[in-house]
Amino acid sequence: IKLYDSGSTRHISPYHDQFETLFDISPKHFAAANKQHFSATGIGELVIKVP
Repeated sequence: IKLYDSGSTRHISPYHDQFETLFDISPKHFAAANKQHFSATGIGELVIKVP
């Protein structure tokens, strides 16, 4: 049995074309651990294939 766990319940991707579904949302602003700021502008399903 192989088990993959990223430890995160939410993931961020700049690759809009890879989302199964993607819906616009009001921008949500946040800062990463390195203090870089980002805005989330959509929410959807992203399927990540692992080996």
